[in-house]
Amino acid sequence: MIPKLIHPIECVIVKLKPEGSVEIDPDYNEPVDIDDDLYDTDNPITINAQVRIFTWDELQAKLSGYTKEARGYLLVKKDKVGTIDKSDKIITIAGETVGNYIMEKRPASFYNKTFYFYKLIFVTKDIGIST
Repeated sequence: MIPKLIHPIECVIVKLKPEGSVEIDPDYNEPVDIDDDLYDTDNPITINAQVRIFTWDELQAKLSGYTKEARGYLLVKKDKVGTIDKSDKIITIAGETVGNYIMEKRPASFYNKTFYFYKLIFVTKDIGIST
Protein backbone atom coordinates (compact mmCIF):
# COMPACT_ATOMS: atom_id res chain seq x y z
CA MET A 1 0.00 0.00 0.00
CA ILE A 2 1.48 3.33 -1.10
CA PRO A 3 1.66 5.90 1.74
CA LYS A 4 -0.63 8.91 1.46
CA LEU A 5 -0.90 12.28 3.13
CA ILE A 6 -3.63 12.64 5.76
CA HIS A 7 -5.84 15.67 5.04
CA PRO A 8 -3.53 17.36 2.51
CA ILE A 9 -3.58 21.16 2.64
CA GLU A 10 -2.52 23.56 -0.12
CA CYS A 11 0.57 25.58 0.79
CA VAL A 12 2.35 28.26 -1.23
CA ILE A 13 6.11 28.71 -0.91
CA VAL A 14 8.46 31.26 -2.48
CA LYS A 15 12.11 30.50 -3.09
CA LEU A 16 15.05 32.52 -1.87
CA LYS A 17 16.64 34.28 -4.84
CA PRO A 18 20.13 33.12 -5.83
CA GLU A 19 23.13 34.92 -4.41
CA GLY A 20 24.13 37.93 -6.49
CA SER A 21 20.60 38.74 -7.70
CA VAL A 22 19.78 40.97 -4.72
CA GLU A 23 20.89 44.62 -4.47
CA ILE A 24 23.30 44.99 -1.53
CA ASP A 25 23.84 48.29 0.27
CA PRO A 26 27.57 49.12 -0.05
CA ASP A 27 27.77 50.81 3.36
CA TYR A 28 25.97 48.22 5.49
CA ASN A 29 26.55 45.10 3.36
CA GLU A 30 22.86 44.12 3.71
CA PRO A 31 19.99 43.76 1.24
CA VAL A 32 18.45 47.13 0.37
CA ASP A 33 14.80 45.95 0.56
CA ILE A 34 14.47 42.84 2.69
CA ASP A 35 10.82 41.97 1.91
CA ASP A 36 10.63 42.43 -1.84
CA ASP A 37 14.09 41.54 -3.08
CA LEU A 38 15.07 38.39 -1.20
CA TYR A 39 12.27 36.10 -2.43
CA ASP A 40 11.10 35.20 -5.93
CA THR A 41 7.44 36.19 -5.51
CA ASP A 42 6.86 36.04 -9.28
CA ASN A 43 7.21 32.22 -9.30
CA PRO A 44 5.47 30.79 -6.21
CA ILE A 45 5.46 27.01 -5.69
CA THR A 46 2.12 25.43 -4.72
CA ILE A 47 2.25 22.05 -2.97
CA ASN A 48 -0.09 19.79 -1.05
CA ALA A 49 1.23 18.92 2.39
CA GLN A 50 0.18 17.40 5.66
CA VAL A 51 0.48 20.27 8.12
CA ARG A 52 1.49 19.83 11.77
CA ILE A 53 1.46 22.96 13.90
CA PHE A 54 3.09 22.88 17.33
CA THR A 55 2.55 26.54 18.27
CA TRP A 56 0.78 29.40 16.51
CA ASP A 57 1.01 33.07 17.56
CA GLU A 58 2.81 32.11 20.75
CA LEU A 59 4.32 35.14 22.48
CA GLN A 60 8.09 34.89 22.89
CA ALA A 61 10.28 37.35 24.78
CA LYS A 62 13.13 38.40 22.47
CA LEU A 63 15.74 41.13 22.64
CA SER A 64 13.61 43.11 20.20
CA GLY A 65 10.53 42.78 22.44
CA TYR A 66 7.65 40.34 22.48
CA THR A 67 7.09 38.66 19.14
CA LYS A 68 4.57 36.11 17.94
CA GLU A 69 6.11 32.83 16.90
CA ALA A 70 4.86 29.74 15.08
CA ARG A 71 6.49 26.31 14.83
CA GLY A 72 5.58 23.17 12.94
CA TYR A 73 6.26 21.18 9.81
CA LEU A 74 4.90 20.34 6.39
CA LEU A 75 5.02 16.68 5.34
CA VAL A 76 5.52 16.52 1.56
CA LYS A 77 5.92 13.66 -0.92
CA LYS A 78 9.47 13.30 -2.21
CA ASP A 79 8.47 13.87 -5.85
CA LYS A 80 6.65 17.11 -4.93
CA VAL A 81 9.33 18.70 -2.73
CA GLY A 82 11.42 19.63 -5.79
CA THR A 83 13.81 22.51 -5.22
CA ILE A 84 12.26 23.68 -1.94
CA ASP A 85 15.05 24.12 0.57
CA LYS A 86 16.17 25.77 3.80
CA SER A 87 15.37 29.53 4.09
CA ASP A 88 12.49 29.45 1.58
CA LYS A 89 9.38 31.29 2.78
CA ILE A 90 5.91 29.82 3.29
CA ILE A 91 3.44 32.57 2.35
CA THR A 92 0.10 30.74 2.68
CA ILE A 93 -1.19 27.65 4.46
CA ALA A 94 -4.79 26.68 3.62
CA GLY A 95 -5.40 30.13 2.16
CA GLU A 96 -4.24 31.92 5.34
CA THR A 97 -1.36 34.37 4.91
CA VAL A 98 1.64 33.41 7.05
CA GLY A 99 5.27 34.47 7.29
CA ASN A 100 7.04 31.25 8.16
CA TYR A 101 10.47 30.15 7.03
CA ILE A 102 11.72 26.63 6.32
CA MET A 103 14.53 25.94 8.77
CA GLU A 104 15.22 22.31 7.91
CA LYS A 105 14.41 19.80 5.19
CA ARG A 106 14.79 16.18 6.24
CA PRO A 107 13.69 12.73 5.07
CA ALA A 108 10.74 11.46 7.09
CA SER A 109 9.81 7.90 6.07
CA PHE A 110 10.69 4.98 3.84
CA TYR A 111 8.73 3.14 1.19
CA ASN A 112 10.07 0.66 -1.36
CA LYS A 113 13.68 1.04 -0.10
CA THR A 114 13.81 4.82 -0.48
CA PHE A 115 12.64 7.98 1.26
CA TYR A 116 9.02 8.73 0.40
CA PHE A 117 8.21 11.85 2.45
CA TYR A 118 10.18 14.90 3.51
CA LYS A 119 9.56 17.11 6.53
CA LEU A 120 9.89 20.83 5.94
CA ILE A 121 10.29 22.21 9.46
CA PHE A 122 9.22 25.85 9.76
CA VAL A 123 9.37 28.68 12.30
CA THR A 124 8.52 32.36 12.32
CA LYS A 125 11.72 34.27 11.78
CA ASP A 126 12.64 36.92 14.35
CA ILE A 127 13.72 39.82 12.18
CA GLY A 128 14.52 42.07 15.12
CA ILE A 129 11.82 44.70 14.69
CA SER A 130 11.14 46.76 17.80
CA THR A 131 8.44 49.35 18.25
